[in-house]
Amino acid sequence: MKLEEEFVHSPACSGTIYHRRFHPGVKARSRVLLLHGLGDHVTSHDRIAERLVSCGFEVHGFDWPGHGHSSGPSGDVPGVEAASRLISETVERGDLPATGVYGHSTGAFLLVHHLRLLKEQGRESGFRWAWMSSPLLSPGHGQPAWKKVLSRTLARVAPRLAFPTGVARWRICHAEEPGTLAGPEEFEGFHHVVSARFGHDLLAHEDLLDTCARHFPEDIRLLLTQGDEDTICPPEFAIRFFEQAGAKDKTLAYFRGVRHDIFRETIRESFHATVRAWLEPEIDRDRD
Repeated sequence: MKLEEEFVHSPACSGTIYHRRFHPGVKARSRVLLLHGLGDHVTSHDRIAERLVSCGFEVHGFDWPGHGHSSGPSGDVPGVEAASRLISETVERGDLPATGVYGHSTGAFLLVHHLRLLKEQGRESGFRWAWMSSPLLSPGHGQPAWKKVLSRTLARVAPRLAFPTGVARWRICHAEEPGTLAGPEEFEGFHHVVSARFGHDLLAHEDLLDTCARHFPEDIRLLLTQGDEDTICPPEFAIRFFEQAGAKDKTLAYFRGVRHDIFRETIRESFHATVRAWLEPEIDRDRD
């Protein structure tokens, strides 16, 4: 497996974006796009990338603005539409077709809005399958009313001002249990803030999620993985989205006794086995 890293100027976000690409030992025929969540970064999903590479895919991820090695104040993504344009830029950069996409948490939120925006523009994504991991589908859940009101005001007067997200480490996974991937080094480079403008934009797009579900492309296979103890992205919202999703071929993999980052929990091997089994048709298709 070969790792390639580069920094690329993004017209969509008016900044420098860190890209991280894994190449399998054999020549890949397709590429998987990796979209991380709010407060983490692409490198924290290397174990997911390695599993996908072992299936024969090239994996291409990047850090959102204000995350990891990309430029910008912490937590300051320019907005949902800018994020969609960044996804399109990344798809267009690769030599291989991006036929699959993995979106974790806020990455999944931005993915479904990207698909909605493409549909409104009469454009195709090129994706054959999408894996949504612990998707953020209700950004306003658990947030106090004052914060929502204040974010709307500050989005105008101090758009890059950072707010705490309230995501403590214990909510990410069972950090106290042996066998979890939850040591301090696992969370290096994380932050727990969001800018006023991005927080406000997430809330402004929340009411469109039912539309995103109903108009989810029929021809994209959908896998949704969710833990029942996830308080960051509670399962009731994932289940509602799944039930409404327009995909003809869709699977909900529900894991009990786990929180937000299922891939850090003690059940991660059964989790990866479930994902691998679901991916088999795509792996076989690339072999043919």
